[in-house]
Amino acid sequence: MNGGNDTNDRQKSSFGVSAVARNFPGQIKVTSGGSTPIPAWVPQYPNSAPSNIVAKEQGRERSVEFSFATGDGAQNVIGWYERKLREAEFTIVSSTVFDSSTAKLTAQDASGRSILALRMEPAGNRKVVALEAREGVQ
Repeated sequence: MNGGNDTNDRQKSSFGVSAVARNFPGQIKVTSGGSTPIPAWVPQYPNSAPSNIVAKEQGRERSVEFSFATGDGAQNVIGWYERKLREAEFTIVSSTVFDSSTAKLTAQDASGRSILALRMEPAGNRKVVALEAREGVQ
């Protein structure tokens, strides 16, 4: 959708809006008519519900971005993901807890072709955890 209006000095302004179609939990509809789940290797945080799911494909690389809200502290969330990813034989490339509600983590599998990036930020009285899972990285 595009829109805008004439201003008093006759210059036009405009804006654009993008929409994301969601099919909860953990899947979105893609143009091929199929359904694309969050990759099975991505651990799902306890009592979380993935939302804002967007899948992209470019050549052999596929990425899925999604988020969830939690009341848990950053140290708990990052610690849980570190444990689960290490159990799955991922390497923690970087992991930083800035404070009780802000953190980031990057991990990759042994081949370096599957990568998980996590960012956690405060949102009111909860925290939003945004994840990007990439597969087929060259």
